[in-house]
Parts: sequence; structure tokens; C-alpha cells
Amino acid sequence: MAGVHKLICMLRQHGVFIDGIGMQGHFVAENHPSAEELKETMRGYIKLVDEVAITELDVRIKLPIDEQKLQWQKEAYQKVVEACVKVRKCIGITLWDIYDPFSWVPHYFPGDREPLLWF
Repeated sequence: MAGVHKLICMLRQHGVFIDGIGMQGHFVAENHPSAEELKETMRGYIKLVDEVAITELDVRIKLPIDEQKLQWQKEAYQKVVEACVKVRKCIGITLWDIYDPFSWVPHYFPGDREPLLWF
């Protein structure tokens, strides 16, 4: 977060208008941030800008996929939504892609699959 703060301040010193920050969320089901961590990050950004958003969200699962990992994925999505809802200036969440077979994840993380919540 400190790096983003420095970047925002530097850009503003050069006359760049920035009113929002989009946060990417490419998480792993069994190791995702808590809702508190996400809220803390968003609130830190709100001190600098008018609004924040989750602009790319997916939660990949390491193979083999089982019920426990699917539960962790569900919890990860819930925590992101909870955080955004509880931070007044979080304006929304955008999922990264709509259909698991077309996802970018297997190409970059060969042992991971099913990053989206639709299937």
C-alpha cells in the first residue's frame, strides 16, 4: 500500500488528477486476505482518493479440486464482497472473465483452475 501512496502523491505533484483506485484481486482459495485486511487497504486508499473498486476479481483453486477448496473459494468471494459493502466509498466489484474454460489462470498458473464463481 505504501508504494501506491507514493505513486499517487508523485503523480499529483505533476498535475495528474486521480479520483479513484482500482484494486486487482487475483487470489488463491486457500490463502486469501481477510475482510479486515481488505477493508484496511481500501480505507487507506480512500484517504487519498474519492473512491475505490475491485476491478479484477478471481479466486483460483489449486488442483486437485475438492469440497474444502470450493468452500475456501466461496469464503474468499464473500470476504471481498463484505469488505466492499462495508467501505462506504467502494463503488463495486468486477469479476475477471465469465467462463472458467476461457480464463487466463491455467495459462499462467498451470496447477490452478476454476477461478470464477459461476461453475
